[in-house]
Amino acid sequence: MRTVSEGYAPVKRGKDSWLLRVSVSEDGKPSKRLSKTVHCRTKTEAKRLLDEWRVELMTARSRVDRSNITLEEFLRDHVAYLHDVKHLSANTIRGYRDIVETRWAPRLGTTLLKDLKPYMIEDQLAWMRQSGGLNGKPLSGNTCQKALSFLKTALKRARRLEYIESNPCELVDVPSKEKKEVRVIDEGEVSRMKVALLGCPDYRFAAATNLALDTGMRRGELCALRWRDVGLDEGVIRVRRALAEARATDTYCGETLEEKLPKSNRSYRDITIPEGTVEFLRHHKQMQLYRLMYNDIEQGEDTPVFCSDLGELYRPSKFTSDFSRFAQHKSFDLTLHGTRHTHASLLLKKGVPIQYVSSRLGHESIEITYKIYAHFLPGDDGGSSEKWGDLAELPKDIFGLLPAA
Repeated sequence: MRTVSEGYAPVKRGKDSWLLRVSVSEDGKPSKRLSKTVHCRTKTEAKRLLDEWRVELMTARSRVDRSNITLEEFLRDHVAYLHDVKHLSANTIRGYRDIVETRWAPRLGTTLLKDLKPYMIEDQLAWMRQSGGLNGKPLSGNTCQKALSFLKTALKRARRLEYIESNPCELVDVPSKEKKEVRVIDEGEVSRMKVALLGCPDYRFAAATNLALDTGMRRGELCALRWRDVGLDEGVIRVRRALAEARATDTYCGETLEEKLPKSNRSYRDITIPEGTVEFLRHHKQMQLYRLMYNDIEQGEDTPVFCSDLGELYRPSKFTSDFSRFAQHKSFDLTLHGTRHTHASLLLKKGVPIQYVSSRLGHESIEITYKIYAHFLPGDDGGSSEKWGDLAELPKDIFGLLPAA
């Protein structure tokens, strides 16, 4: 006997294009998810087509045939599985959708999953390296490696579900990964940036960027910060959540913004801040109070620290674009995430032990901190040459005993 689920909400894929998904089981066996694309204008029409499809499936006599599923269909189904079953974060789901839509679907999407061969994957990776980026620009080895890793994991699941007999990715060479340059600014540039922020007309951006420099917090952590997380009397910032931005279909609240748990257990942390930062935040809080009052909005413990004049959260994507314009206007060779690198590198150069820097950044392990910032550690070798000389030095008069050349 065939059982058909009620189906999932239609997902908009493009202009007048919707993805429909249902789960079907045969004779009490584990269910399989089916998906197909339909073309209509509204979500209401898409739901009607979903209902019609369900009726067709329930009345069909033949068993579900998955032999003709394409690579794109399976990968989209796999992302839906990661969202609905594995409950991965909205940012992660968004990244995986981008990989499907921009790395694998354009040239291999219509290939039948069962016909996918290693040489096809290698050809696709070669295309990525040459012209697979935006406007035909080449992609980095790091990006290609992420795309292959996602595909390999997805096909591992396909093999487990018996869609394919073997995983072609296992026979493909992993693209070489370049060492990513960590761009930072020095103490002089940090001082210049702080002075520039004092005159910035966007008080919210100025306050958020100033705190980014002073704490090394991640973008999502800053945007999710609320006044109850800020201890102005104690001089401490408590990181308890992060703000994720993605499609409404990728989040679990149905909105494009979603608060989530920090990146790892060690990302739950208290960050001490200097007196200058405390005074900056006090001033910012007072100015925010007046701006909110003007719009008849009350400032409270749950008010976002960097909200708009209408009390709205600061979108991470807008924070990034605001910083890019600011950096270009004021000639700073830095990205928003570079403020985090700058904070860490300057602390290490000042001799702060790396375990404390790692804790301040909220890294999952100190090894991650070493991997990224080891070259910023002070260059003193601890008198290694002198100590080795004491261990293995030749007798002082040895050269006097040798015959002259």
